[in-house]
Amino acid sequence: MLFDRRSTPLAWPASLWLVLALACNGGGGSTTETTSGQDPSTSTTETGTIGQVSSTSTGEASSTATTDETSTGTSAPTTDATSSTGEPTTGSTTTETTDTTTGSAGPVEVEGLKQPESILYDATADAYLISNINGQPTGVDDNGFIVRVQPDGSVEDEPFIDGAAADVTLDAPKGMAIVGDSLYVTDITVVRKFDRVSGAHLVDIPVDGAMFLNDLSADGAGDVYVSDMGAQTIHVITPDDQLSLVLSSPDLAGPNGLFADDDGVHVVTNSAAKLLYVPREMPVVMELVDLPDGALDGLERDPEGGWLVSSWEGTAVYRISADLAAVDVAIAGLSSPADIGFDPVRSRVLVPLMFEDRAVFHDLP
Repeated sequence: MLFDRRSTPLAWPASLWLVLALACNGGGGSTTETTSGQDPSTSTTETGTIGQVSSTSTGEASSTATTDETSTGTSAPTTDATSSTGEPTTGSTTTETTDTTTGSAGPVEVEGLKQPESILYDATADAYLISNINGQPTGVDDNGFIVRVQPDGSVEDEPFIDGAAADVTLDAPKGMAIVGDSLYVTDITVVRKFDRVSGAHLVDIPVDGAMFLNDLSADGAGDVYVSDMGAQTIHVITPDDQLSLVLSSPDLAGPNGLFADDDGVHVVTNSAAKLLYVPREMPVVMELVDLPDGALDGLERDPEGGWLVSSWEGTAVYRISADLAAVDVAIAGLSSPADIGFDPVRSRVLVPLMFEDRAVFHDLP
């Protein structure tokens, strides 16, 4: 059965202590579940087994939007390429909430994960892939895994890709990207490539000098960009698995979430609160937007040409307008929001809550 292996106790590396400190100062990073304004006296929960959807009636508090006026810049075009601690007491469960004020459907919740770090929408399969560290973020322990989840929150009974399998090595998987039928996954100092359909391992692409590989994003030509939060670098992998350095600079400020286009890559920073752009042909760091809070993680494009950014410090997903002139809170009350995904079919933000061992799927307001 899925999720019956014990999680390795955490011993977080020094490169992540800044994240933890910022998250704690902002109310995130707790291993206990946050209520986000929910009154427990007015809610009931029925917990089901793996793949079942249970209903929860809640009075979820609405988020308060904040706006930060910034200098306008030029937004690059959209591409079609896609880019936890604690032992669960039961298998993975799914909960669907309902807002008792409006009657509208609330977020779908998937529980029983093990340090979920990234969620990727597989458009071909119409399913979500969730990477689970299941141990130390830099631990070479071969117990990381990836699960495949349906949009209703039901989880496949077995991991889609499992480090426990004899023919798979997967230590601490984080960011993911899809090109055709290939799934790319960062794993500490290596990018691992798997078959998108079967999950079979294809090839490993080591990154020389890597310290903490984090996110991945593919452009329209099938080139895959890789961020290294520890080494302050961005690399690119061509479709024939050739690796080259795009940029190494302290101005990348702990590059984390990526979103590639045909001319370069957008970057959000862990050590600062900025959205950057790095052109590929003449790679320099171009600052586009300052966000209200830092410890930024995931980056996705929204349907209106703007940006969605998760922030551990802000315990929120921020929404940046397409003209880069305004920053608002799209989803508030999120503890340890890691590398978000986006489902354009349902206009849904996919949020892994790493320290809560669960994920939530929010309709975009």
